[in-house]
Amino acid sequence: MSTTTQQETEFSNNNIKVKVKQQPGCQIHLDISISPAASKVAYAKAIKEVSKEISIPGFRRGKAPVSTVLQKFSPQVKKEWENILFNTAITEAMGLANLYPATDSNQRHLDFKIHSTFASKDEESTMKIEYETYPSVPEIDFSKLTLPETEDIAVDKEKSHERFQDLLISKAEWEVLENKKIEDGDFVDVTFSNPDEESAESSEDDSKKTRYWVRKDKLPTGYYNELIGRSVNDSFTFQDDEKEPVSSTIKAILKANLPEENDEFAQNFGAPDLATLKSRITQALEMEAKGAQLEIVNNDLIKQLIEKFPMDLPVSMISKHRKTIAKRILSNLVKMMPDSSNEERQTAVSQLNNVIDERALHVTQLRYVIHHLARENDITVTDKEFEDEMTQVYYRSQSGAGPYIDFNDNISEIQSEVFNQLMTQKVLSLIIDRIGKKS
Repeated sequence: MSTTTQQETEFSNNNIKVKVKQQPGCQIHLDISISPAASKVAYAKAIKEVSKEISIPGFRRGKAPVSTVLQKFSPQVKKEWENILFNTAITEAMGLANLYPATDSNQRHLDFKIHSTFASKDEESTMKIEYETYPSVPEIDFSKLTLPETEDIAVDKEKSHERFQDLLISKAEWEVLENKKIEDGDFVDVTFSNPDEESAESSEDDSKKTRYWVRKDKLPTGYYNELIGRSVNDSFTFQDDEKEPVSSTIKAILKANLPEENDEFAQNFGAPDLATLKSRITQALEMEAKGAQLEIVNNDLIKQLIEKFPMDLPVSMISKHRKTIAKRILSNLVKMMPDSSNEERQTAVSQLNNVIDERALHVTQLRYVIHHLARENDITVTDKEFEDEMTQVYYRSQSGAGPYIDFNDNISEIQSEVFNQLMTQKVLSLIIDRIGKKS
């Protein structure tokens, strides 16, 4: 049975009484009272358990009289009794309240504390515990969700031509142009340095050069204008928006001598002929456009799920996700800021504290919503799907096509994140399908 007051809820059976207090952050406080009868049952079990583990001369294991066991092994019996008494009480109390401790991906309790215990065979035994429970996920009403308007997918000839041009340039033979000023359509090799530092030595390093195609649609307008009309060894300082000013030095002006457009060229990219290559370029652009469109829809749905279905969340799970997000940002900064100190990178991360906090809240809430919907709709991730996605994540990370991930770090954490991403994609696909059928 159960009774409720303004401050707490009470549950009871023949063995225990439980007062339950629920606090923000999914914090649960249980004040448990155990009847003397239940305590005596636990005491009898403790004697039996200890008897099975001890040897007393003249008696077979487990057959010694109770008085003898208590005389020789009273401390062991007391310890076993308290273990049985309180563990049984905790299990029963959680079952009565239907509030179980939240666990992480390794099935470890997130935050479980025993504040006090008192064991007695003659009067009520008591204990006070505190732990984090799973959040109560609200019913997700799909009728409250809408799909954002998206533009029709169409790949124009200009985009296909630009992608084809990029392939031609990747196979170009480069000709260095002497005694020339930069014009629209030229290519330039540029090195960068901090305008406040001497960096002549590093500027001679070929690995530091960056090649640009001098076209208005390929460069920021201000940088394009700075390049036009300049010569080799010219230097200038450029500041884009609110970014730090950077000094650029022109190291070479080049012309791209493009290969002939024929079937032989197409075969460099795995196509049997030129027509097939161009067709594949169009198909790839269409897939990219669909992917970008789906990303817009998914992000909008995620925002709606978070805003329209709020819930109380376990503080320690938010903290766990926060640490993961901050660590991932720091790992990316190592790649983006190779010449900076760890202290400088840590400072950069700390400047994003508000963003990280909000992101951790959203990730935590979304995880619970997604897994709730997955259970309701029997959505699973197969081993093959997981293995394929892990391979893709590794490839994107190492090739620079995606965020950098240190696979020498906590691999179980990475696997958990990949699994959750796959589950999220599947659940969002279900939502899109359901909403689409209703509209």
